[in-house]
Amino acid sequence: MATWHTVGTKTFYIDVNPASPISSWTVEAPSSVDAGKSVTVTVKVYATKQTQIRATVTLFGQSQTKTGYAYSTTTPGILTFTFTAPSKEDRYTGKVTLEAYY
Repeated sequence: MATWHTVGTKTFYIDVNPASPISSWTVEAPSSVDAGKSVTVTVKVYATKQTQIRATVTLFGQSQTKTGYAYSTTTPGILTFTFTAPSKEDRYTGKVTLEAYY
């Protein structure tokens, strides 16, 4: 007659991280710009409580990092970055990395 037999035991781990206070965020940038002109990239961050934020924007082979605060779900933290478009016409990809200190 078949019965249950212990074959072995394994231990596993699960890290429970604190819930992020960031509720949402957006990136605003123009879809086109004239060669050699300034480009402004704006990062808006909303949070459930005041939270220190840091954003790094990479565009045209350059990176800029700024810090600030996200204030609430109705008042965003706003970080603004300015780059100069290259003289070579092409399509360029930008990237934003957002971090929060909590």
